[in-house]
Amino acid sequence: MEVQSIFDMIAEWIPKISTVIAGCALISTILPSKTPHKILQKILDIINVIALNIGKATNHDKIADGK
Repeated sequence: MEVQSIFDMIAEWIPKISTVIAGCALISTILPSKTPHKILQKILDIINVIALNIGKATNHDKIADGK
């Protein structure tokens, strides 16, 4: 595989990955951070990780509570 084809592949995937991260960030802003359902909680945890929801980034329930 040539170096140019690697760069072309990276340039093709960066917008797609950025779109997924931005979409998950939007979803995690709207959804609560905790739920009593185990499967749903795993899905929310995965969305928060993909959205890079760390640091001062918060979910909807934390914004509504004023935390």
